[in-house]
Amino acid sequence: MKMMKGRRNRRKRMKKKGQKKGKKRRKKMMIKKKTYGKKEKKKKMMMSMKKKMIMNRRKNNKKKRRKRGQEEKEEEYDREEVEEERDEHK
Repeated sequence: MKMMKGRRNRRKRMKKKGQKKGKKRRKKMMIKKKTYGKKEKKKKMMMSMKKKMIMNRRKNNKKKRRKRGQEEKEEEYDREEVEEERDEHK
């Protein structure tokens, strides 16, 4: 933005600066109020079908990975119990 000279232009410049600051403040408020998700939802709605499918696939893979990790932990736990019982019998 090139520098503007004169009183009228100074007013214009200050107005623009105020708008920028307002935007930052609004963004902070959004984070505080937790209405940030609404904007994300809107963004998602505007997204193309192909992109949505890719995003969902990624999300589901993440869930599956987490679930698989939990199952493995449970199996390990069960295996340890069985070994302990076997030791007790001996």
